[in-house]
Amino acid sequence: MAGVPLAKLAALAIKTLSKPVAKGIKSRVITYPALRGGCIQLGQMSHRIMANVTILAAGHTRSRIQVKPLEESDALNRGTELISEAFIFTVAGGTIVWEYARTQEKNRLKEVKKAAQEQEYRDYAHAHIGRLEAQVAEMEAQLARVEASLGELAERKGRGASGKGGGGGE
Repeated sequence: MAGVPLAKLAALAIKTLSKPVAKGIKSRVITYPALRGGCIQLGQMSHRIMANVTILAAGHTRSRIQVKPLEESDALNRGTELISEAFIFTVAGGTIVWEYARTQEKNRLKEVKKAAQEQEYRDYAHAHIGRLEAQVAEMEAQLARVEASLGELAERKGRGASGKGGGGGE
């Protein structure tokens, strides 16, 4: 039975916690004047892009169409919402990339382990073949000695049978 996938649970917790954090960012951005102005500009830009896309999708040409700017509060809300959503998207994308990298690393480690096992088997097989070759060489040497001894015995027997009366005292 597999253990609890703690890494996946951690990624899920991070994704879940990113939503309240994004709301906190959204509420704090409003209080800082420099960020507030940037959010208003971001909201206006988002509004212009969405209006142009809508107009173009309706089949109108883009020339001479003037998009009315949003009121400051609406632009601020749109800008802070965009920042909030971008934060959530970045966190979610980051966890996906992290999970992918972790999976790739696990796969790489499996491949390394498999390659090491295969190399260990090849090394064992080569060593075993080397031992077998040494045994064969030793057996061939023993066979050559036995054949030489048999040849000597056959030679002695042949001399002994031909020189039976000749008094051989070797």
